[in-house]
Amino acid sequence: SPCFVVDCSRRPPGQAQSQPPIGTPQATRAWSGFLGELVGRYGPDGAFWSANPAVPYRPIGVWQIWNEQNAPKFYAPSPSVEGYAELLAISSQAIRSRDPEAQILLGGMFGDPKEPGSIEAPRFLDELYGMRGAKRHFDGVAAHPYSRDVAGVERQMLDIRRVIEANGDAETPIWVTELGWGSGDGPRGRLIVTPAGQAQRLGEAFGLFMARRDDWNLASALWFAWRDTSNPNVCDWCRTAGLISEDGNAKSSWSAYAELSGGRPVAPADIPGPGGPPPSPGPPSGDGEPSSDAGPPVLPLVAGALALAA
Repeated sequence: SPCFVVDCSRRPPGQAQSQPPIGTPQATRAWSGFLGELVGRYGPDGAFWSANPAVPYRPIGVWQIWNEQNAPKFYAPSPSVEGYAELLAISSQAIRSRDPEAQILLGGMFGDPKEPGSIEAPRFLDELYGMRGAKRHFDGVAAHPYSRDVAGVERQMLDIRRVIEANGDAETPIWVTELGWGSGDGPRGRLIVTPAGQAQRLGEAFGLFMARRDDWNLASALWFAWRDTSNPNVCDWCRTAGLISEDGNAKSSWSAYAELSGGRPVAPADIPGPGGPPPSPGPPSGDGEPSSDAGPPVLPLVAGALALAA
């Protein structure tokens, strides 16, 4: 939550809180107002687009509510299905009051977080379905199926899909809103591999998504992340999860991603930036479900990550 929504006095100035904006009328009002302003600025016919006519018109139509709400690190002081259901309802009502056609996406959940107090994603999702009225407040389920290997990725995806179908909601798609491996030179770990290993896992994982996109009703898959960083405040493996190095050089995974997407591995410096539009994702079919005849996936840049559109 932004510090103008909840009390950040125990955090460094400007740092977002992992505490959800529920529990007090003041926080709820501030959060609802914040979301309304976002939609009014960046949604369809938002003020940003009219004020910046030279910017390609790409209004936000899908809004993701929170991040890894099944882990204490991102949902303090501890995950709560009931609390998240309340946050989801508040958020969807605020967003849809400004854009009735907006799609609401659950926060991405890591399948089996190890942090004490965490709730496994399948259990969290199943209990959320059990909350009265919760389903009407979301249009898609998001997963962060991080794993040492692609077999673990597949297991997490199957677990999520089974819960969705067990609750009679097979039409609801899954979005993979984060997946990646670091390519650090130091000790190998659960999510740290060699540069060649990163490229190999990327190819295997996204190849799996493309092969199973119809079976799993997979709407989109995003790679975390675009670029390496030396920022000490991010996790160890996150610092080398990029497809390009911090100094802008392409890694093996960049070429693997570009080829897998149906594109060509141009030099990162040649990718359109602020001076020109990035590649655009292919539109979903009219009912929001992935289409098996939608053509080759494309390579758009999405908020510091890369998305493979089904």
